[in-house]
Amino acid sequence: MITNLTIPNFTEGFTKEQIEQNIEMFTQQQETAIVNLYENKRETLAFNEGGNKQGYENLLDDTDFFTPEDFTDTYNVKRYVKGKGAWETLEITLYDPIVPSGAQAVMEWVRLHHESVTGRDGYSDFYKKDITFNLLGPVGDKVEEWTLKGAMIQSANFNDLDFANGTDVADISLTLRYDYAILQF
Repeated sequence: MITNLTIPNFTEGFTKEQIEQNIEMFTQQQETAIVNLYENKRETLAFNEGGNKQGYENLLDDTDFFTPEDFTDTYNVKRYVKGKGAWETLEITLYDPIVPSGAQAVMEWVRLHHESVTGRDGYSDFYKKDITFNLLGPVGDKVEEWTLKGAMIQSANFNDLDFANGTDVADISLTLRYDYAILQF
């Protein structure tokens, strides 16, 4: 036996604007619920070099890989192939805490490149370092880890120490050149 199904009118007594607002609010709640199913990676990073934490990571540009094209002449045709791949430079900004001094740690690394007092240049075994960057989750757990192999300082900027604004945090900007990067996990 088939009976008639009666669907009550839930919109009765509401204006058109109220109904549209309720539909929009319900849609936003659904989108928020879907987004909350997956935890997004945060832009919070921990910086360490050889386990020695000399400052805290503030800004890290993307690690970019670039492959130029190359070609070979084959009779009357050019054949394109992948050229030599290269990793782009990486720019980071470090906070410069009082203790331990971030500026002192960076200058010690710079001196391994070139000692300005004596004019001596260092060996690559000394100034090239493997650096690990950890991307942290919302509770401080490691969710991603990058290792830069053979990193060296291309430029170091200790920024200006402007005493006019006593609330600014001192920071150090570094441009790192590295041989290659490994995404560990």
